[in-house]
Amino acid sequence: MKVCARVVVALAVVFAFAAPARADVPCAADIAKLCKGVPPGGGRIQDCLKQHEAEVSAECKARVDELAKELQLAAAVCRWDIGRLCSGEHPGHGKLAACLKSHENDLSPACKKQLESLKAPPA
Repeated sequence: MKVCARVVVALAVVFAFAAPARADVPCAADIAKLCKGVPPGGGRIQDCLKQHEAEVSAECKARVDELAKELQLAAAVCRWDIGRLCSGEHPGHGKLAACLKSHENDLSPACKKQLESLKAPPA
């Protein structure tokens, strides 16, 4: 999977579940540098980073690789919740992440725990 695709997927979930403007958000420095003034939401940050893929830092790329692995696990853990709560949503631009976020109180304990682990900054 290309880095830009991983950036889009990883950041869509992270931005849906992470507090805004946190310094520990993956790629925060890259976002501040490359996408200054781009409002979050609707996939705009992800699109901006995709346009600047060649300029994304090695640290951001490494974190995105790590997040991609975590997201694969989250997708497996949350498959039932996605089918039950978000079956009408199509992936892309954070739609599934937003759907899961909107149903946060209805998520299975395993899915909720897995998504919460994505919010935690790396040790």
